[in-house]
Amino acid sequence: MTRATIGLSGSSLTITGTVDRTTVRELHRRYRKLGRVRVTSIDVAAVDRIDSAGVAFLDEIRSGSGDPPAIVGAKEPVQGLIDLLDTGSVTARPEVAREPWLGRLGGVLIDGWEAAAAHLRLSSTITFWSLAAPFDRRSRRRGAIAAQCRTIGSSAVPIVGFLSLIIGVIVVLQAVLQL
Repeated sequence: MTRATIGLSGSSLTITGTVDRTTVRELHRRYRKLGRVRVTSIDVAAVDRIDSAGVAFLDEIRSGSGDPPAIVGAKEPVQGLIDLLDTGSVTARPEVAREPWLGRLGGVLIDGWEAAAAHLRLSSTITFWSLAAPFDRRSRRRGAIAAQCRTIGSSAVPIVGFLSLIIGVIVVLQAVLQL
């Protein structure tokens, strides 16, 4: 584990060593021990290496004070990663005012009414065409209904036979049970 230190000299916070996920916890603990001090700059000239956890630690230090302290003395790779992962410029989404409960209730009722109306329209359309289609001679060929009835009937014979067999077995078992 590499060693990292944090210290305060005047109003400048100095961080040295490697600031990564293995050292950030200890650095954060030491930073809290310093107390609530006004930091105007963070000197990272002695930081050898930094990762996303280190940048998040620096962001936390910067966001803790009203006027964010400047990061000074960063080496090129360290500064590049800080610029890449900096969340200081990210703004929070504005809060949207919550709709009053009466408005939400009205919206739910209207949505429910519209869904019920759509369901009734679909059900009535299906029912109408199920009953009216056989009598509409323009929409089908001559003899199509009789052919369809024969096809459905011949397909249903094995199913009806199997159900009859099962019902017969059940009746026989009930009769044997009563003897």
